[in-house]
Amino acid sequence: MLRLDAAGHSLVSFVIPEGSGLRNQVRLRAGNQISNELLLDYGPPRIFADQTTPWPLLAGTAGGTPVTLRGRNFGAGPGAGIPGSFVVMGNSVVNATSWTHDEITFQVPEG
Repeated sequence: MLRLDAAGHSLVSFVIPEGSGLRNQVRLRAGNQISNELLLDYGPPRIFADQTTPWPLLAGTAGGTPVTLRGRNFGAGPGAGIPGSFVVMGNSVVNATSWTHDEITFQVPEG
């Protein structure tokens, strides 16, 4: 349930909460009536290569090099119980050491 910022006979205003994914249902309930459904898509994740460290990405084969990806729309991450949130490097899923909506840190695996 969302807090309304403004409401009238033809306008409802609210702040979209943090989230992720596609086709999130939005409905309005007024008294005992429920509106038709609108679908909300959150923006896809985007990595800003020029803000990623180290750049260019270069790591030894022993692994362990810390990498910080910067961008937007990374979502709340796997720690928030959101399925499908992970980093893939090559064919391997990499465990993030920290994850926010705009920054993910992980260590390069042995390769």
